[in-house]
Amino acid sequence: MRTSSSIIDSFPVYTAPIDLKRKVRKKIQSAMLEEISSSVGSFSSLADINIQAMKWLKRVNSSVHGTTHEIPLDRLKIEELNQKIFRTL
Repeated sequence: MRTSSSIIDSFPVYTAPIDLKRKVRKKIQSAMLEEISSSVGSFSSLADINIQAMKWLKRVNSSVHGTTHEIPLDRLKIEELNQKIFRTL
């Protein structure tokens, strides 16, 4: 005869959605870092890598996003304008 604790122990452990979000975020971050490092190549100083990373960000944020089909920099301008309008109300 099985006890109630052994029945409970046999059920799979539920992973909280936050764990999935963390895993996805880590995958995205590592993919971004890999892309940055491959496009940046070598650098001579911290200032140099910051300059190259800013160039990469400008290039990436100026192209059409695959999911939203919008350019992130344009979308940011619209959102900033909406926030200014909302604050004045």
